[in-house]
Order: sequence, then C-alpha cells, then structure tokens
Amino acid sequence: MAPGTLAEYNDVKIISTGNTLSGKPRLDGHRISVIHIKNNAEIGESDDLVENALEAYPHLDARQVQAALKFVEEHPEVIEAVELRKEMIAQVMDECRQTCECTCGQVFFTLDSIRDHIVSEDTIDGEYRNPAERQHYINNKWYETDTVLCTCGTEFCDPWKFVYHMSQWYQGDEHLLETVIRNEP
Repeated sequence: MAPGTLAEYNDVKIISTGNTLSGKPRLDGHRISVIHIKNNAEIGESDDLVENALEAYPHLDARQVQAALKFVEEHPEVIEAVELRKEMIAQVMDECRQTCECTCGQVFFTLDSIRDHIVSEDTIDGEYRNPAERQHYINNKWYETDTVLCTCGTEFCDPWKFVYHMSQWYQGDEHLLETVIRNEP
C-alpha cells in the first residue's frame, strides 16, 4: 500500500495524511473523515446506515460509504487514537497562550479575546463595518509565549506546529502531549 494508506476495500482507499483533517482517517480524494461518515450514518432516519450516509453525503457512492463504515468497525484502536488526539488538541488550545497584537496596539493572550475585541469595536448591531472602515485587525505580530512538549521530547513554541507533529501518528510514531510549559511573556 502507498504511504498514508491505512486500508483498501473494493478499490476505495482509506488514507491519513498529517496535512489534511489533522491526520484523521478519510476517504482518498475527499476531506471527509470516516468518523463523520459513521456519525451521519447513525443519526439518519433509516435503519440502513449506508442510505443515511448517502443522504448526508450525496456526492459519495455506496462503495465509499461501505468502506468507511467497515474501516471504523475493523479498526477501533485507530478511532480511539483519533479521539485521544482530538482531546489533546483541545487541551493544548485551551492551555496555550497565543499572544497577538491588534492593529490598534492592544495585546491579547487568546484568540477568543482578540476576536471579542474586534467584534465589539468593528461591528454595528452585530454586522461588521464596511472593510474600508474597519480599524481592528490582527496585526501580523504573533508572539508564542508557551511551550508545548511532546512525549518524543520535541518542544514547540507554536501550538499549531505541535498539532501537525502529533497528526503524523499514522507513520507509527507516538506523539502525545507531555505538558504545556508556561513561559513568562
């Protein structure tokens, strides 16, 4: 099998690449994870899982849906690993300060806080002002103030680089969150 290919069923490849969907298993040629297909198949109105998934994803065919469902059924350890990484990504994003500066000069330590600032300053009745009138943007000055440590010993000053590093799990390496080291700004 080609690198990144996890399984193949009736000429439908299930692949994983770190630069797409954070390494979640997906159908080759699509940005739809097998987990999303499974979840949509289970919440449909019909008892037929394939029919439910095809209703949610009409551009797929029955072979692709069956391959996704079979992969999820046959590889629970992969699905568990994906869920674990999803929880770690949430933890890293919650714990890491990603300091950035607004064009007005105010500094923020979370993306939520700068978003709230921009919304409060550049919106009228919940609608953004005309782009030409807006005065608040994220300045291109980003300061990464926290360090993320992987279980392999690699340190990252940018949490998004850790997320990418961790998404390479399909290559056989265990890259898990060790800790977030709080650095003084």
